[in-house]
Amino acid sequence: MRARFTPFIVLATGVGFLIALLAIVFIAIEAPIQSYDPYWILSLGRDYLTGQSTRVDLHSFTFDSQPLAGNYHLLGALLYFLTQQFDLLTAAGIVRLSTLVLLLLSAVTIIKRNSYLPLSFAGLCLIILGLNYRLFLRPEIIDYVLVGFSFATIARYQKHYDWRAFSLVAIIMLAWIQLHAAIIGYVLFFGLYVQVFYLTLLQRRYRYIALFLFPSGIALLALGIMSPDGNHPVMAALAFSKQWSLLIAEHQPFQTRFDTFSQIYFVWPLVLFACLLSVLNKEFGLAVMVGVMAFASLERVRMLAFLAITLGFCLLILSTKAQTSAKTLKTMRHQTAYLAPFTVLITALAAYATVSKAMVTPRLESSLPREETTYLAGVGSGGNILNAMHYGGWLIYQLSPNYKVHIDGRTNILYPLALLARSVSIASGNATALKNELEKYSVDYLLFDNSKRLYETVTLTTHFAPEFISATSTLYSTAPQPLAVGALLLNFPMCWHPRMRAQIRNERQVASNRYPSDHHFLTFLDLLDDDVLELESRLSDDAMPYLTNSEWRAIAYKALVKQHYTLAALVFRQLPQSVALDIITAAFANYKADNIATAHDLLVLLGSGYWEQILASKKERLTDSQKRLVVQLADQLAAQASNYPKDPIDVGGNALVERGIEQFRTETQAMPNDSPFIYRKHCYALVSALNIFDADVVADMTFDNVMM
Repeated sequence: MRARFTPFIVLATGVGFLIALLAIVFIAIEAPIQSYDPYWILSLGRDYLTGQSTRVDLHSFTFDSQPLAGNYHLLGALLYFLTQQFDLLTAAGIVRLSTLVLLLLSAVTIIKRNSYLPLSFAGLCLIILGLNYRLFLRPEIIDYVLVGFSFATIARYQKHYDWRAFSLVAIIMLAWIQLHAAIIGYVLFFGLYVQVFYLTLLQRRYRYIALFLFPSGIALLALGIMSPDGNHPVMAALAFSKQWSLLIAEHQPFQTRFDTFSQIYFVWPLVLFACLLSVLNKEFGLAVMVGVMAFASLERVRMLAFLAITLGFCLLILSTKAQTSAKTLKTMRHQTAYLAPFTVLITALAAYATVSKAMVTPRLESSLPREETTYLAGVGSGGNILNAMHYGGWLIYQLSPNYKVHIDGRTNILYPLALLARSVSIASGNATALKNELEKYSVDYLLFDNSKRLYETVTLTTHFAPEFISATSTLYSTAPQPLAVGALLLNFPMCWHPRMRAQIRNERQVASNRYPSDHHFLTFLDLLDDDVLELESRLSDDAMPYLTNSEWRAIAYKALVKQHYTLAALVFRQLPQSVALDIITAAFANYKADNIATAHDLLVLLGSGYWEQILASKKERLTDSQKRLVVQLADQLAAQASNYPKDPIDVGGNALVERGIEQFRTETQAMPNDSPFIYRKHCYALVSALNIFDADVVADMTFDNVMM
């Protein structure tokens, strides 16, 4: 490569690295808590600092006092100490930024004066990219630092590996074995041994191989038995069940998770590039490391972060040889001639990926049951909580020791695969799984995400009822004075009946003692109690109260049941997020309110298939009953074609809706010719199961079909 282009390549890659570095620093400092695991880690650290046992479980009723693998309390102690000096987000920023600094310092020790800087910048960018992918407050944050220390050691001692170097390697591995995923260290140092073996074999130093290399390798491998649970890291990795991938996303194969953080997947072409470059430079150990990490990443998507970091460190080591190596391709004088475009591309893509994530960082705090934990802490009675797995760490951190959980994020270090499978089954609404778990353990509360199916299962098959309801989750218990009707209408809004009004007033009084005075759930119960005329007055355009999506939906369906279609159409417009059934029902309400053009437009949204495309990511499709409703509503609109505006939408839209409706008509022709319904077939069974209405009141309730 001509010398005059070198400054430009250095400048371009340097700028890319600087952009990526600034972005990752911003993410490390400012990003919110992006996983649920920090809370159980904090709890273990608190236990450690307060003199509690960290070798057995203290926080679950399923594995109470059972052995706890690993030493995660050490990371937790550091994090908990920082939270006592600062707030949690500041503590998180300190830990993440410290990880970044230590990893980059390890990387800088590898770079030498004669290093090819563009390749060094590319390597640094890949290290940043790996951190960017999973810079979470999880145990693997320890692994990142140890990876950096390992590569710094490998780069320094691979040409003169002796007992002194082995001592340093052994110290790193001992720490790794005690802390987290030591299998990663074994992969890296196996690569070191491969390279040292190759170099000494060329020199015919057979005595060195026999008296040092093999014995030290065996000794290093034997250190694995010193893991806290006595399970060797290599054997643990080989025995790790692939069934975990069915339940936990981060353990899924690469091809199933391409939708998440897709910017990092450009590292895959670099695997061949790095392996080829390593072989050309006779760095076979680096090729082995990259190959093993690539295979692990195929098996488990969480390993992509380690693959990117490994690639980055490999490029750093190779950068020290790029300008001094002999001719490797007949058409190229030096490697720098064909490395230049790769280095510019790598730094550009890494800069783009990190900046993209810095601009949009996901927030999980709002998904936590914060209101429920505040309520339980105020009640203070304690008990066992059968909970969603991702809530467990938060509940431990907030409510221990008075409350114990069913499961939390300590899967595979405390909880076996079978318990996680049962937890997932319960969360999906499996009645048998829930019944079996309630028979097996003494349970005081259930706490899960808001779910129509789970609500139905709990209501119909157990004695539990909602005690506290938030926008994200529901707390069930067997305590008196449940919020039974409010919960019923949030999950099955078509079940509203005028005979429920007295119970709604009672629940409003109960809720006033559980919720802050300005809480939206109290407003929701007030609106449920209002007459239609009062509702219409309160829901004027200039005085719309804040309600959640489910609360707005329940109000809309109440108006629909009362045949106040203008009000129903108004309220349906307030839904922040609509599902397919909302669109159908809103179209029906607008049709009955003589808003023909609006009803027609909503059917275009459904009939064109556009709505189904929007819902594709949620795997939601129109059911057969919903398709029949669309067809019947379209027929009703067609019968009033003279009332249409001449051209409410463009001709293309009319053609789309006609094709969509005809497709729905064809698909539903084989269905029984009964009137469609929306949820109301559930209402009698659900109201009966609430056990709050007298039998004669329930007998007088009728739940007729509303539409058509």
